[in-house]
Amino acid sequence: MANELHLSQLHTGKIAWQSWRRSHPETSIDLRGVDLASLDLCGFDLQATDLSQIDAMNLDLRDANLERANLRGANLIGADLRGANLRHADLTGAQLHRANLSEVIAHFAHCNQMIANAAIAYRADFSRAQFYNADLTGANLCQARFNGAYIGDLNGTDVRAIGTDFRWTRGHSISFYRADLTDANFHYADLARLNLTYARLSGIDPDDLDRLGNFYSPDPF
Repeated sequence: MANELHLSQLHTGKIAWQSWRRSHPETSIDLRGVDLASLDLCGFDLQATDLSQIDAMNLDLRDANLERANLRGANLIGADLRGANLRHADLTGAQLHRANLSEVIAHFAHCNQMIANAAIAYRADFSRAQFYNADLTGANLCQARFNGAYIGDLNGTDVRAIGTDFRWTRGHSISFYRADLTDANFHYADLARLNLTYARLSGIDPDDLDRLGNFYSPDPF
């Protein structure tokens, strides 16, 4: 259950909240399961905050500091996270349908079982993040970075990943069915059971296509 004192402090506004956090650097912030949908948390310091199971539909979290935050099972449908710091954040099972993740920094983030249908992640940086059993159907990943990320059992049907950087990614059982991968970079990627059926592949290094080379055409999931 969320800490009522922490919740009341959050409602005092950004300046007061930031000041309170600076004066309580050792306090573990607990906002589990609360309804934050009516707030504007743009630029708030929520580092290492427990935000699991929150209702944050359409919430403004632009430029927020969510480093090491616990967002497991959070409802972030339609939320605006542009420019947010999500380094080492735990987004396991989070709902991010139609959310805007453009230019987030999410190094080492846990995005397992995340559902981000039709999300926008333009120029987002997911370097060394984990995506296991995530659903990114129809997401915009153009110019995003997945350098060194682990991607397994991922549904990327109909994603737009033009110019996206997949260098050094590892993983298996990834569906890019009907995806637009124009100019994507797969240098040094180690991806098994990659479904590129009907995907747009122009501009990809032919050597990378030959090396990955394990395309298959099952029924799309």
